[in-house]
Amino acid sequence: QHAGRNKPNARWYIFMEDDSYIFLPNLLRHLDKFSHKDPWYLGGLAWKHGDYFAHGGSGIALSRGAWEKSFGKDSRIVQKFEKFTEEHGCGDHILGHVLQEYGVPFGETTDDDRFRYGFNSEPHWSTWYERKSWCKPVYSWHHTHGKDVAKYYEVEQSWDFEKVSTIQTHCYHPQDQTS
Repeated sequence: QHAGRNKPNARWYIFMEDDSYIFLPNLLRHLDKFSHKDPWYLGGLAWKHGDYFAHGGSGIALSRGAWEKSFGKDSRIVQKFEKFTEEHGCGDHILGHVLQEYGVPFGETTDDDRFRYGFNSEPHWSTWYERKSWCKPVYSWHHTHGKDVAKYYEVEQSWDFEKVSTIQTHCYHPQDQTS
């Protein structure tokens, strides 16, 4: 609620935990595909107590439209969910539950493919990140160390975002593999 009230002209509100790294240029390119006026709530998939929600460590992107549909509509929204917050305690889960209650679903689409790769709940060295993932954009890594942050920053600063189509022609495609 605080973010939306203090930054009413923002198109997107991006949240991350302090041990996460957000590849902001990649994420902003991705968010450009969506209208910030519509209610979008994006991030890495998590599930708890029957609620799908964006995992806080992976990063969360909330459009201004989503804020308007929830926090912007109900000035008592924080008080309304005090008991739920007390009982459940995880901020990312609480946010997801609140947004769902106000008709803001989690995900990029409304079908079963709404959970996309890009927001990662672990760093590259401890996850399923492998060759078939190389040509998918990365928006975040969670549980990063200081040395990871320095390396990610160097990669991000040296990356030519305009050469994406050239790089994708060299990507791994499972159908190209022979048994």
